[in-house]
Amino acid sequence: MKKYLFIAICSIFIFGACSQKEDAKEYNKPATYWYNKIVTNVADLKLDQADEDYISLESEHRNSPLIPNALIILANGHVEYGQYELAVYYLEEYAKRFGYTENIDYIEFLKIRAKFLSFKDHLRDQQLLYDTLNNIDDYVLNYPNSPYIHVIKSMQSRLYMSKTSFEYEIGELYDRVDKPEASAYYKEQSSSHNIDMSKVNPAETPWYKSIFE
Repeated sequence: MKKYLFIAICSIFIFGACSQKEDAKEYNKPATYWYNKIVTNVADLKLDQADEDYISLESEHRNSPLIPNALIILANGHVEYGQYELAVYYLEEYAKRFGYTENIDYIEFLKIRAKFLSFKDHLRDQQLLYDTLNNIDDYVLNYPNSPYIHVIKSMQSRLYMSKTSFEYEIGELYDRVDKPEASAYYKEQSSSHNIDMSKVNPAETPWYKSIFE
């Protein structure tokens, strides 16, 4: 009898705690409440909580004028924390919903910057390299007078150096396996960017990665 009484009491405490937890969940708050929570949690690098706050803001106040700024704050927060894919997600959401705004060149710049910062290894991030260069080409074409154009072109130059290095190294690899035609193709691609490889310091690959290259 005591055993069943103990189980019953435990069940009451467990379900009571769960009920209190559900009751503690916040909802139906003003847009400014969620926005301020986003700002605070991003500043404190509590990005998971900031993401949840944005979901609440967006679901309860979908047409709030605070949403565009919230998206930019979240994107910049995730960039600072090295979570570049999430940053791009928020920026793409901004572009999709507010692409008509005057600062769309700034949003596109932030997207390119996030992709650029996420680029780590030219031998592994080939698709990211090509995609980002395509994004940059579109940016230069669409926003030639943007105040961010010089930064964009600086990133473009650095990525082209990576592309040149990558294609040159592929050509050298084909030399080693005695495939002269493939080697000639990649070395020609490498030389087409008008970058003197003798003046470019090659990236150093750690020994524990180099054995897999």
